[in-house]
Amino acid sequence: MSRTFEDRRREKQEKEQRKQVRKERLDAARREALEDDRRRERDAALQQAARKDQRSEELRILEIASRRAQARLDLTAQIQREILALANTSHQKDALRKQGLTDLRQAWIAARQDRAMEAQQKKQTRKAVLEQLKRASAPVSAPSQPKPTPPEPRRTDRKEVAKAAAAEETRLQRREQIQVAQEQQRRERSQQEARRLARKQLLAEQAGQAAVPPSDASEEARRARQADARAEQLRDERNSAAAKHLRDKQRRAQRKQSAAEAVRDEPSPGQRAPAAKLAERRLARKRAVAAVAQTPAPEEPLDSLSWLKTRGSFLVDELLNAVYLRGVTCRGFDDVSASDGRTFPQALSLDGPNLSTMTGLWGINIVRIPFRAATMLSGNSSFAADQMLAGLDEIVGAVTTASARVVLSMEPLSGDGPGTTPDSDTFRAWSLLANHYQDEPGVLYELFSSPQPLPDTWLEIAAMLVGTIRLQNPASLIFLSSGRGGADLSGLPLRFATGDPVFNMAYTIDVSDTVVPDPNDAYLRAFAASYPLFASPWSEAAVNADRLSDSTSNLFSRYGISWIAANWNSDPRLVRSSDDHDFAPTRWGYVAQRALAQPVKPLLPEARLEDATANAWRLA
Repeated sequence: MSRTFEDRRREKQEKEQRKQVRKERLDAARREALEDDRRRERDAALQQAARKDQRSEELRILEIASRRAQARLDLTAQIQREILALANTSHQKDALRKQGLTDLRQAWIAARQDRAMEAQQKKQTRKAVLEQLKRASAPVSAPSQPKPTPPEPRRTDRKEVAKAAAAEETRLQRREQIQVAQEQQRRERSQQEARRLARKQLLAEQAGQAAVPPSDASEEARRARQADARAEQLRDERNSAAAKHLRDKQRRAQRKQSAAEAVRDEPSPGQRAPAAKLAERRLARKRAVAAVAQTPAPEEPLDSLSWLKTRGSFLVDELLNAVYLRGVTCRGFDDVSASDGRTFPQALSLDGPNLSTMTGLWGINIVRIPFRAATMLSGNSSFAADQMLAGLDEIVGAVTTASARVVLSMEPLSGDGPGTTPDSDTFRAWSLLANHYQDEPGVLYELFSSPQPLPDTWLEIAAMLVGTIRLQNPASLIFLSSGRGGADLSGLPLRFATGDPVFNMAYTIDVSDTVVPDPNDAYLRAFAASYPLFASPWSEAAVNADRLSDSTSNLFSRYGISWIAANWNSDPRLVRSSDDHDFAPTRWGYVAQRALAQPVKPLLPEARLEDATANAWRLA
């Protein structure tokens, strides 16, 4: 019996233990399910909040645009009402003037009649007095004849006096009426002159040529005058920018011609021209550029390239229009060879058909040219340094003629490992290029593009490189990365010693199939909303191209990030064969085309207003 009791107790304990284990497992599963539900709810709330923020931002932009449009409509309606009121007043004025002239004529006719009546009465009175005097002085002819009864002089005098008084009173009344009519006419004339002056002043304000603003001008009229003055200023700036760009274009053409002549005069490959000949050719080129600069420039079309500057997170031209740069990378400048007989643009797939496809069919407006400092200073195995510079001039001329821009991107040597630091050749190469292209608005500068992380002192070196370029070209637009690789923006933006951000700086991130920006990175979003941000380069393997079409390109469009895709003429290719003019897009090319079709972040109208400090980007 005792053994049976022990077995039952043991079985009961084991059952309770199994029940407890089952309960713990159920509790753990319930907790995991609850955590999953909370995580999903939190993700959904974050996504909903992001969509809500985006919708609120879009609504705010639409509200601002509609409010400004409504203000313009109200101003137009008010001006129309004022013009209509002036028109109605002019009709009333004409009617009053006609009525006043009629009253004056009637008063003049009445006064003339009164004067004629008064003269007739005086004539009759004089005649009656003369007759009485004749009768009084006439002799008596016979006594039998009765003596004529003399008239009553008193009664006759009283009547005449009464008539004269009545005539004088009538004359005074008529004169008073004439004076009142004349006063009314003078008052109407003064009112007419005042209305005419007000109408002339309103029309002058509408044309932006008002000499004296009215004292009681409304706020809408003041804004309209400011808008007209701003439009006139923009027209002047547009004309001056067009004239300046034509001068720059003539300089580039002269420089290109001089460079071609210098290339023809060069000795065979592998030999170096004497320093004296190089100096002589450079001096002749400078003289030719100076001669072209002195020639008067006719007006140029308004779609030419202009200088770029930064305004918040946007790039704007000289007319404060937003410019969105999206382009491709063309590699191979360092390895151009003279053996195949192709020009520099043909060697980099930047000839006519390629550029037409880029700018016309794809909508590309910037081309990235990677190069090494040693190539610009010493040349390569086929061309000397000045020949490489002349070839770069040909590339820049071809791209800018196609209404696109060129960003010169310096890269380290292929054998350099991680932590490569720019050396003295980097400073000398940038000084040479900045001085050479100081009059070219279509050339931009990317300081140092390294696929490997740079040392911790990179930003200090970058500040010195920026100073080197700005010493030769103060209006340059410079691209800079943090040197930490990927989408890391630590240490940016670059600042002066006073703490202010360096002007005309655009910042780059490296985006690839292994390094993708985090859509939930708050610092990346805030940085993209404050400073111009570029994905340079943006590359992706063909197997992962579909993933980028829904993630990275959407992130670029949402944050307003510009990009330069790699590559047009090398792997990973955007088209099948640019050398053979086979422009069929690859899978990676389709991704880039969809990214080109994405909408861009709008530049709000109030951001176009230029303050006094915004001219620091351009030195006279």
